[in-house]
Amino acid sequence: MRSISLIIFLITFFAFMQSVDAQTISVANQSENRNLWIVFNQPEYAPGDTAYFTGYYHSMEKQIVSIKLFGPAKELIYHARVLFQHGAGRGQIIIPQNYEPGSYQYVCYSESKTMEDSPFYYFGHLAISSNNHFNTRSIQIQEDTTNIIIATDKEKYQRRSRVILSISPQDLPKSSTLVSIAVYNEQLFHHDTNQHLTSISVAAGMKLNSDKIKVTSKFPGFPDYFTGRAINNSNGQAVSDSTKITFYLSNDDFAYETYTKNGGYFSFPLFKNYRDESIYYRISYKGVRLMDCKIIMDDVSINDELLTTWRSDTMNTYGIYAFQKQFINKSFHYFNREIKVNSINNFVSDVEADKEVLLDKFEPFVSMAEVISNVVPSVRYKKSGNDERIRIFLERTAELGESDPIYIVDGIMTDDTRYILNLDPKVVRKIGVLFSKDVLVRFGDLGLDGMLVIETNILDHSQLSSANRLSVVGIGSEMEYKKVAYRENNNSRLPDLRSSLYWNPNAEITKANTFDFYTSDDIGYYIIQIVGVVNGQRFYSTKRFYVSSDLD
Repeated sequence: MRSISLIIFLITFFAFMQSVDAQTISVANQSENRNLWIVFNQPEYAPGDTAYFTGYYHSMEKQIVSIKLFGPAKELIYHARVLFQHGAGRGQIIIPQNYEPGSYQYVCYSESKTMEDSPFYYFGHLAISSNNHFNTRSIQIQEDTTNIIIATDKEKYQRRSRVILSISPQDLPKSSTLVSIAVYNEQLFHHDTNQHLTSISVAAGMKLNSDKIKVTSKFPGFPDYFTGRAINNSNGQAVSDSTKITFYLSNDDFAYETYTKNGGYFSFPLFKNYRDESIYYRISYKGVRLMDCKIIMDDVSINDELLTTWRSDTMNTYGIYAFQKQFINKSFHYFNREIKVNSINNFVSDVEADKEVLLDKFEPFVSMAEVISNVVPSVRYKKSGNDERIRIFLERTAELGESDPIYIVDGIMTDDTRYILNLDPKVVRKIGVLFSKDVLVRFGDLGLDGMLVIETNILDHSQLSSANRLSVVGIGSEMEYKKVAYRENNNSRLPDLRSSLYWNPNAEITKANTFDFYTSDDIGYYIIQIVGVVNGQRFYSTKRFYVSSDLD
């Protein structure tokens, strides 16, 4: 334990001696309605961290707020949609190991109204450090804007000990108030002896002219969410009114039909817990499939001139600390590491098929063409030169389908016949054939030529392609913040080097409320930060406590 503390001390001391390039934002009026507050669980992050956040917005209406994160080169590297209710929304950003250090900028906007009705965009910054690069901008905010009493059962704690935190609002409404609580190591985010960085990022609202922003469509408002426009590939013109679009949502094994309106625009309602997904679709008009058409999704493009991101070449405390922490954790976990084995895909489809074939009952086949020709019922394979076709005998017409069927491979829908025929039969477990009206009816136009449902042992289907596929960003689900607890006489030798001790983005406070968390192995001062909104007014309060070594 002494060696760990010594490392932390040396890292902190060394970092304080380096130059720090910091820019300060002054927040004059905390109740400004054109600001969006994003509260993170700590002021800075490093590659490999998870940045937990909660947002406070001036509108209390239920709505979707889109958050886009731009890197040092002003490239879009992250996009999330967060559901805001009662003026607050929560989520997280998982920062990949390959992110460059520097100041990243996020842009937020509401999707719940047309952009003409809600023309404000919110710009804020997120600092990402490394062991040899850093740049951030700190925020100075007036503290203790409301009378909240923050108390701890002690002023000084030992390492790995329990902290009991009580919060008592004195001048808030009698009804309960939701706040966020963040507890983090002050010394890791300290730029000089008189200032520490706050984890609050204030995104100022801006009304943008049409030359600064490009909107491809109009957001119809909650609960309509998945919106876009269907056009012809050849001339870019919109498809006819009442053109049918059939989508397959693989995560939910659900097909949905919608029709275009004037100008080719379409939308369909938001599903609860809707996630990121790659969606297959088909476009048809009066029962005829439109081959030369595509979908353009709603999007908002921000002019690069509005973005202020940058790389950095100076050192900082947290970046060095995070690098050392990863090194120490790897060393301690080396002999306890999990041995990875060659895993297989155990996906089991829920799609009901008319007939199924289990390939392990047969001798190994050379190709999928041989499998389809010999053992898959109601399916015909035909090759003419380089052209390979698969047709299913349909109950509805008592004839072979006019086109290749749709395939669902381990839950992923595609029309890529070449990919199916290139599969190694040794990795295919089961093939299901859908040809009856009763089984195909739930897929709508997607089932006009029948379907093959294929289960394999393949883990990665990234090579599977389709022209009729689009990726959509769903409503981000909130990850649970891992809470650490120690029993008495805990003698674990694994180091606890948490920079963030506690995060509660949805704490409810009434008269007096109690929360608890445990300290880590790091000694020094820690910050307890309380942020909330009541009656449109934001409030912010902090308290410090100290963690000492066992010998102090």
